[in-house]
Amino acid sequence: MPRGDSERRLSLISRTFAVLAALSSVAYAQSSVTLYGVIDAGFLYSQNSNGSKLYAMQAGWLQGNRWGLIGTEDLGGGYKAIFRLESGYSPLTGALGQGNSMFGRQAYVGLDTPYGTATLGRQYDLVVDYVAPIRASTGFIVNQPAEFNNLGNDYRVNNAIKYASKDYRGLKFGGLFSLGRTAGDFQRNRVYSLVASNAQGPISVAASYLNAREPNFSYYGNNPSSSTTASNMSAYTIFSGYASVQTLQTIAAAVGYSVGNFRLAAVYTNVQY
Repeated sequence: MPRGDSERRLSLISRTFAVLAALSSVAYAQSSVTLYGVIDAGFLYSQNSNGSKLYAMQAGWLQGNRWGLIGTEDLGGGYKAIFRLESGYSPLTGALGQGNSMFGRQAYVGLDTPYGTATLGRQYDLVVDYVAPIRASTGFIVNQPAEFNNLGNDYRVNNAIKYASKDYRGLKFGGLFSLGRTAGDFQRNRVYSLVASNAQGPISVAASYLNAREPNFSYYGNNPSSSTTASNMSAYTIFSGYASVQTLQTIAAAVGYSVGNFRLAAVYTNVQY
């Protein structure tokens, strides 16, 4: 090969690698993946537990234990591809949470746009996203028995399409729809929810509505260990007799007032089977 052709070819290869390296650098600068988590455990003493004193370890006093990955990819023009994988676990035993789900807390992919965010996958319902954060406190101490209103985030929604608006001077709204995946019956195992919230200065308000068809399977039976034929509600004496109901309906509203680290809040929920 003539010397001039060889040098030109090496020069071309060199420029090609330089361009690829530059593109790789740009893509890396516009993308991010974050590893995060919560470890919450403590000591529990009860003076009267079935007539006796109880000494025990307790996990999740203020927040559910979790670890996860959240990622973004800048697509340009104000658009971003996003994903989240979030796993619950017990720091006391190392066991997976949410019925032995690998990513039982959240697992979704979506698109963040100038007009709002749309996500697809296993997700929190809108009571959890908008109403629960206004409460004066978090953690299992202030939750309702059996978590029937889900303010403590015990239940997730599978196969969900969720939309969350941008913040319009304090006003936000959103919707969720879960496909039942039942051939010939669009309503079976369907879940949908609507919400609106507003924050102006120290005052925050939110209201949401949730409707779940066949909640024994669509709402309470959404973990890998859940039954596809028997009751998934039998462990909860509060509502164990409602496993055969056709519809679960939850209305939730909250108002909060904050001054510095002090917060006063009132929450109302109405749950019907």
